Amino acid sequence: MQLSLSFRPDRRRELEKLVGREQDRLYRFALFRTGSDEDAQDLVQEVLLRLFADVSALRGVRDLKAYLYRALANECLHLLRRRQACPHAGEEEIPDRPAEEDGWQQDYERIRRMLRRIPPEQAEAICMHTLDGLSFAEIAEVLEVPLSTAKSRYQRGVERVKDLLKQEKTDD
Repeated sequence: MQLSLSFRPDRRRELEKLVGREQDRLYRFALFRTGSDEDAQDLVQEVLLRLFADVSALRGVRDLKAYLYRALANECLHLLRRRQACPHAGEEEIPDRPAEEDGWQQDYERIRRMLRRIPPEQAEAICMHTLDGLSFAEIAEVLEVPLSTAKSRYQRGVERVKDLLKQEKTDD
């Protein structure tokens, strides 16, 4: 019983350190999946609150980072499924932005469009590796797939994006 009490503060500190390092990446992770700043912030907060409320539930978790990303990925998926059930819920107009912000927003939207044109599992692997900074081993654990599958999804996705870019250049 005493082991349980000493374990909890250590795991809480480990989670606090991880969140401190990963908070921006977690937000980008959720933003890219939901497409909404507000939803991304809400989902990250919801997952973190749940984990901090019951740190003892993390006792058997080997890779806390992978577990955190998997929990957030699941929340994003649940949100997207709810939106599919009610297609117009959560739709919002993109507010007008000043001209100086157009560059990054256009790049962001271009990347999102490209990733929507490739299989979702490939887009997910690309986002997790390039935007979220996860290793292929971490991606494999988060997605619950073999390491070779995580690597091949990434590689195939990158090849498809390259093909789309070539096609886009020839269309111009």
